[in-house]
Amino acid sequence: MAQDTATLERQLTLYKGLVEVSALINAITNSSELLPSILEVARRVLQVEAASLFLVKETGDLELVASSDAAGHRALAITVPRGKEI
Repeated sequence: MAQDTATLERQLTLYKGLVEVSALINAITNSSELLPSILEVARRVLQVEAASLFLVKETGDLELVASSDAAGHRALAITVPRGKEI
């Protein structure tokens, strides 16, 4: 029974995170504000210390568009060329 309760609590937390992200998408039109906000919700819901979000550019390169940790630090701009490892 305790495992079932823990599973339900985890699912509720994920659901609340999705609702929060949906509200952000409807409220924020500027992607430079939206992506860090979504990343922060994901970091909190997944209970991780830090997170990063990369987007694929037209060239196939990965570009860091948002990052955060519990202390609020942000990473500098990073581009990973296509075919290279992070």
